[in-house]
Amino acid sequence: MIRIAVILSVLPFFAFADPVTIRSGEHDTFSRLVISIGPNTGWSVEPNEGGFVLELEGRSDGFDTSQVFERIQRARLNDLRQSAPNALNLLVGVDSEVEAFLWKPGYLVVDIKEGPEPNPIRSSVGFGPLNIVANPPPESLEDYPQIFPNFLTFSPLPTETNDEAPSKNEQAPTDLSATEEALAIGIARAASQGFLEPATVVNEEPEISNEVPELEQIHTQEETDTIVAPGRPGVGISTAMDRDLAQLGIELGRSLDQQCLPADLFQIDAWGDFRGFHEQASSLTEALAGEFGVEPREAQESLARLYLHFGFGAEAKLVLAADPASSQSRIILTELAGIIDDYDGEYPAIRAQEGCNSPGALWAFLLHPTKLEANDRNKLIHDFLALPQPLRSQISPRLARRFLDVGDLDAANQLLNAADSQDANTTHEVQSARALISESANDPEAAVTVLSNEADDNARTTPQSLIRLIELELEQGLIPSEANLLLAGALRQEHRDTPIENDLANAEALGRIASGQYQVALDLVQSRDDAEAYNIVDQTFAHIVAHAETGTFLEFTFSETPEELSSETENAVSRRLIDLGFFERASTFLIGNANGEEASERRYLLAETALGTGEFDVAIDALLGMTDERARTLRARAFEGLGQHRAALAALSVDQPASSPALQFRAGAWERLTVEEDEILSTFANSVLQPPNETPVATLAERREILTQSRNSRQSVEDLLQRFSLESPEN
Repeated sequence: MIRIAVILSVLPFFAFADPVTIRSGEHDTFSRLVISIGPNTGWSVEPNEGGFVLELEGRSDGFDTSQVFERIQRARLNDLRQSAPNALNLLVGVDSEVEAFLWKPGYLVVDIKEGPEPNPIRSSVGFGPLNIVANPPPESLEDYPQIFPNFLTFSPLPTETNDEAPSKNEQAPTDLSATEEALAIGIARAASQGFLEPATVVNEEPEISNEVPELEQIHTQEETDTIVAPGRPGVGISTAMDRDLAQLGIELGRSLDQQCLPADLFQIDAWGDFRGFHEQASSLTEALAGEFGVEPREAQESLARLYLHFGFGAEAKLVLAADPASSQSRIILTELAGIIDDYDGEYPAIRAQEGCNSPGALWAFLLHPTKLEANDRNKLIHDFLALPQPLRSQISPRLARRFLDVGDLDAANQLLNAADSQDANTTHEVQSARALISESANDPEAAVTVLSNEADDNARTTPQSLIRLIELELEQGLIPSEANLLLAGALRQEHRDTPIENDLANAEALGRIASGQYQVALDLVQSRDDAEAYNIVDQTFAHIVAHAETGTFLEFTFSETPEELSSETENAVSRRLIDLGFFERASTFLIGNANGEEASERRYLLAETALGTGEFDVAIDALLGMTDERARTLRARAFEGLGQHRAALAALSVDQPASSPALQFRAGAWERLTVEEDEILSTFANSVLQPPNETPVATLAERREILTQSRNSRQSVEDLLQRFSLESPEN
């Protein structure tokens, strides 16, 4: 609102009305009126008592004569009086004459000169009984190139013959074919060298412009004595130099991006003084009004410089856009205006100042930061400190960010501290830059503090800063506050249908995940099918696996299986389901493809789910080609489940413990059982390994020992019968 008020207080205000507008201008030998009558309007100017009368066909809204005598004196033209809605009396001096002509469609020019009384003048547009003169005033020569006849299409002129003359005196018809050929070759050579160019044939009606003409651009009828009719074929003459000069303005703009420009084009500190903006701007008001018919370009540039001095880039661009004139200074001013208000653009002239020894290098660095040598860095900081305080405060956060981009933390601190006014220090741009500096200095806690303070004053924080605050809190293992998550939701509604909406939703969803609000997080992305939405779903389930209680975990994993989970998360969900004994449900998360380490882990999990559901052959197939200890153990369990105990025991390595002593017993691995801590099995194994006594018993002690061994063997068998049930014959 402040900027709008400033513009309205300085720039002239134009109003448009229905009456016919009249502009005036004073010249040495005549006074001129330019009347906007509208296209295809019939008109006439005729003498009457006291002067002349101008009548317009079909106009009934009168004439606006309020500003006519602000630019001309009441000498040749004494007064203007409206006698009818479509008639205007021109009261002129005794010896004055009036000449009127249509300058271009819609604009009638009336010149009041000193001289004899002229004849009535009328337009060629139908105007009832007033339409007497049918020839329109000729158009200016400057509207068309000089056109020569097309000699290539001319036929030889017929020669007069004398029937009475003797036949011997008759001349043969002249053969001009050689002349035509030579002329065609010459014209073609001249055109190829740039000295001739074809004339454009214009058969369509000219486009009517709504712009008001400048008085000095109008050519009177007396300046166009010779008329070349349009639409005739021919050749227009122009030199190669003319064509090159026409490109001079374009080449000027292009040349600016190839040179270091003078320092005075960037002396923004000299474009204003200690006075307030309104006081300085008001002094330019009269100059902005300018002379009639003359664009106040110098005053426009002065006002644009004043705007830039105070950091008003958009306003400076608006002032410069009022006149399409181009010059080196206007190009630089326009680019500076865009950079100051951070508009997207190429800015080639200022971009080319990179590496130059002038203040322009500062603005080039702001566009494209690069690592600087010490001297260049110090000069850039010096040029920045020379800027006026309003502008320095405005661009210091952006410039500090640029130095952070090239890793110069010290320079970023210096520039940010240069915004030493209280108002500048309270801006969100400055505070967010301070947070970035804290991050660069490996002090994320300080960055969180700064951004949290900004979020507390939610009228100042931006979506980008709030998103970064939530990310920093999550990186440090903190749970974002409910207030910040609600603020993210509010900003998301405020910026709906914009790219930042999804970024806010993602940040809020991550915060909801960390706080255990899993369903809220999923609802935030349920209507989206982009990669970031899938990532939110994946992170939700990964967090559920790692942190949710068993009931919550089972509630989400037994609902509809989500799509696009990562193979890592699918494996984690399956692992926890296997540990809880839900083998069939675990297998539903192992259907998709996986790569690398996740693919290997998936084969183990598939084998475990198959073992859990009794599909031992499937488990063996899942482990084909895998020879590590984990695969051997699972394979042994599969063979054991199939009753192939020896194969199960063989699947284990020599130094790998068997799955159980029972497997060793069933496989007949008596040597292994002798070292087991299981007393029953180890005792039985020892008895099996004890060779039979084939020596005849001779003494009573030997018989007593045999009885003891027999009793021990019987006890071992009884213990085994109590531990193992009888197996069917096929096992």
